[in-house]
Amino acid sequence: MRTIIIEVLDAVDEQGRTRATSFGLVRWSETLQAFVTSLDEMVNDELNEMKRRISAEKATVGWRVGFGVFAWVAVLAVLLPVVTVNATRAMTTIRIYSRSFSSKERELRTEKHKTEALLNEMLPR
Repeated sequence: MRTIIIEVLDAVDEQGRTRATSFGLVRWSETLQAFVTSLDEMVNDELNEMKRRISAEKATVGWRVGFGVFAWVAVLAVLLPVVTVNATRAMTTIRIYSRSFSSKERELRTEKHKTEALLNEMLPR
């Protein structure tokens, strides 16, 4: 670039000012055109790479969604019966415990009445 700038500003006019030469300007425009072309190619290459990556991601998105759905269905298919069985067992255990508690409460009330009756017989009136 420095060489081209020197070529562009190679001539000096009558007042001692630097002026551009037509040869330097032609070289400058050719170099800029080559630079722009190079930039254009780099941008196109980068865009093509991005398109390739996007296409690859699109291809894997379908697989990932399918896998995610399968995983949720598998988890629900396994966990739902387990949770249902455990909940049923827990409810059965609670029912058994409540029946046991009710029968013990009846036994204790019966014993309390017997004890009160015995005390009433033993104590003076």
